[in-house]
Amino acid sequence: MLKGHMAGTLTEQELEELQLLMNDEQNAEVIRNLLAEMMEEEVTDNAYDAERFDLVFNNVVGIDRFNKPASQKNKRRIFKIKWLRYAAAAFVILVAGVYFLSQKSIKPFPKIPATTVTVSDLPPGSNKAMLTLSNGKKIDLISSQDTFSDGNVNIKNANGELIYNLGNIPSSGATETDVVYNTVTTPRGGQYKLSLPDGTRVWLNASSSITFPTAFNSNKRSVDITGEVYFEVVHNTAKPFFVHVNEMEVEVLGTHFNINGYADEEMMKTTLLEGSVMVRLNQKMDNSRLQSIILKPGEQAQIMDKNIKVQPGADLEQTVAWKNGVTSFKNADIKTIMRQVSRWYDVDVAYEGTAPATTFNGEVSRQANVSKVLSIFDFAGIRCRIEGKKIVVMP
Repeated sequence: MLKGHMAGTLTEQELEELQLLMNDEQNAEVIRNLLAEMMEEEVTDNAYDAERFDLVFNNVVGIDRFNKPASQKNKRRIFKIKWLRYAAAAFVILVAGVYFLSQKSIKPFPKIPATTVTVSDLPPGSNKAMLTLSNGKKIDLISSQDTFSDGNVNIKNANGELIYNLGNIPSSGATETDVVYNTVTTPRGGQYKLSLPDGTRVWLNASSSITFPTAFNSNKRSVDITGEVYFEVVHNTAKPFFVHVNEMEVEVLGTHFNINGYADEEMMKTTLLEGSVMVRLNQKMDNSRLQSIILKPGEQAQIMDKNIKVQPGADLEQTVAWKNGVTSFKNADIKTIMRQVSRWYDVDVAYEGTAPATTFNGEVSRQANVSKVLSIFDFAGIRCRIEGKKIVVMP
């Protein structure tokens, strides 16, 4: 059945049967042997790297499963791939249905001579960020696990989370002019959580920031962000919540949503999980009207070339995977994936020649070293070389 899958000749029923077989851990050894035989058929010099194969195999059958059992929800997930008629498609399947790798070019299993493998690795990112107070003072939140203040606000920093409290001073006791602003910034390889003065919870991905008042004393709550941020906004009809990123503004009353506004991505995305939000552009496109749309749960607003488009049926699990400790990509080309790698592993990325056009679907624990991410490219014939804090992609 594996060969039939490779040849693209399996029916939908046979594909589902194969998925069920892959879901059974008792088949792991059989799958290992079959994959080894298929690789050896392509390696004419009999010199493929056994250690590298073990790493790839663990991704195929999901032996470690990120150190936790697969959920029944994942076991029920069935992936469908449209194979090109004349393409020999390579694939990686995790028993829980997590990994699926497809390639669009005609290419057999790659030859993996041991001499081409670079034995080096890079650790994943971690909880780290910088807090900038209203007076410009910067505080490293990793080295300052403490409680401090800025004006009338008490700030507690512990366990990778920053919590703001007004203490004994009621928010109504200060005027709008008394409010000062703080900024929390994560570097490449960093992430952080914080609770704003109103109780709204915020998760910052790598290379992201949020600027906010230390007290919400006006008739609205407004923050500015860069990068990628997930919000769980406390409901307050009298004080709507506004998020500004580049030319986009998001207005909410109380809801859960994710904003991806990285400057190096081709579009900005606002994805709604719960509640309702209005997404608008801050500038008029035709000098007569302001573009705006209202999202319903499960929808994603995409902004590109100064236009808003709504994508229904957004993949919510994939959207917030980073918040839940997973690096996830869906129908992503290698440059899209490597931008995630660059931000989370704090590395630069270079390409030798033209970047491959292959697209991938997959998930990797954010606690894993970078080699685990790079190993999924093996069956697509894409090699990566680690040179200090740089990864070189070799098609």
